[in-house]
Amino acid sequence: PSRDVRTKDALLRAADSALSTAKREGGGRICVFQQQNQMYTPVTRDGRGSGPPKISRSDRPTISQDEIATRLDDLDCDVAVGYTQARHDWEQARIDTLLHGDGSENASALMARMQEIMTDKVGIFRRGDLLESAVEELQQLLVRSRSIGIATRRPGANPELVTAYRVQKMLKLALCVAHGALQRTESRGAHYREDHPRRNDADWLKRTLASWPDPGQTLPTLGYEPLDVSRMELPPGWRGYGAKDAIAHPATEARAAEIAAIRSAFGHADRYTLQQALMPFEHLVPEPFRGRNERLGDTP
Repeated sequence: PSRDVRTKDALLRAADSALSTAKREGGGRICVFQQQNQMYTPVTRDGRGSGPPKISRSDRPTISQDEIATRLDDLDCDVAVGYTQARHDWEQARIDTLLHGDGSENASALMARMQEIMTDKVGIFRRGDLLESAVEELQQLLVRSRSIGIATRRPGANPELVTAYRVQKMLKLALCVAHGALQRTESRGAHYREDHPRRNDADWLKRTLASWPDPGQTLPTLGYEPLDVSRMELPPGWRGYGAKDAIAHPATEARAAEIAAIRSAFGHADRYTLQQALMPFEHLVPEPFRGRNERLGDTP
């Protein structure tokens, strides 16, 4: 899609579509634009928001297109309007399918079963057999979710439509977690495998990347992004708790020796100088974020 569109008219069209969709799906729930450093507050028809003060229907602030346009004049951003419109059309087609389809599956029942599976089989303590069972059943639920039917087809507030619209995406996210956990045969952080209790930096010091390139697939496509130990200020090692039984990354020992040599060479230099020597990447950081980091206890 073209990225040469940076006009307020294009942004207004995108905002208009978003507000229309929000009002249709959420019964008039819209977001009130607030001042900088304040949260965007969802406001319902009767004025209830995420917190005080409550706003009556008559006093609820509204934003005209002129006001939005004025605020957009101050923005510096590129908007791929073609992509935005394509995504809007895609999601609108999903909503229309739910509203006018003849499926028989109950979205609330599918969601409840998904929650049970995630609690019972993909919880704090995980095992390969339970994860495998969870992935298999979640795939079945995902297939069934493509035949959801709803009884309430009216416009406006429609919680049944909201649940039906969300449950497929929730199932996909659940499958990302469960399938990723099944493949990761180690324990790391909050991911604890009873059948693989050791942290394995040699094989698993990498991020899991999940995607769904084909709308018809029932499992996410998993990819991995290795972490570069040679660029770390503190390479992975024992964390001060638990057994010292992690399987080390092949580059950890060399990086630890390199860090020790740099620290020795710089002697009593301040930590900013030392950080720059250990991680000389400041030029890669956008200009507004190049300020010195601060830590608790720092003195001006």
